[in-house]
Amino acid sequence: MDQSVLELQSLTLNRGRRRILSDTDLVIGGGERVVIRGDNGSGKTSFFRAILGLLPVESGVISLFGHTVGSSAWKTHRSSAAWVPQEGVLHRFPIAAREAVEVGLAGRSLSRREIKQRVEDALESAGAAHLAGRCFHRLSGGERQRVSIARCLAQGAELLLLDEPATALDAESRRRLVDLTESLSDQGKTLIVATHDDGLFSPGRWRECRLEGGRLC
Repeated sequence: MDQSVLELQSLTLNRGRRRILSDTDLVIGGGERVVIRGDNGSGKTSFFRAILGLLPVESGVISLFGHTVGSSAWKTHRSSAAWVPQEGVLHRFPIAAREAVEVGLAGRSLSRREIKQRVEDALESAGAAHLAGRCFHRLSGGERQRVSIARCLAQGAELLLLDEPATALDAESRRRLVDLTESLSDQGKTLIVATHDDGLFSPGRWRECRLEGGRLC
């Protein structure tokens, strides 16, 4: 296993009054592909939000790339992790796919030439270069997933969190999604996918964890 990308140490996480995780330890190394299975409402999205520093932990520590989430050191590296939510708000706005990818570079001190190159490279890596000029909200579910992944790549993320990425995708789009995520993993990216679908992401090719009853095992 490569150097640790994500580490949980005695993590306890609540969502309101509900316990999501209790005294949980976990280590995920660089380049790993991990699928977290759990029923709808089991807390998978809350777990991702905690990893990104968007949900406070009850106790314990979450570390990303060796930095404790919430620390000043983590804040300078937080763009190394990116989230593709189940339903993004961008699809409600009439913007081009390339503009959706540019969102990943918001606030960066980059020239227009640099932004253009990073967006093009990210779209190419995600197999979505042909979608650059298309209206994002008119894309199919599978096409939007690819553009959203390109957004993560454009910002330089090394850890990608995909939340129920196959929702409403047809069989061919699901196959392409799995192929894309495994290809990115082969290139050194770390992938964590949350899904309730037991038929997606082969257990022989993905490390499996189940989130249930406050346990992640």
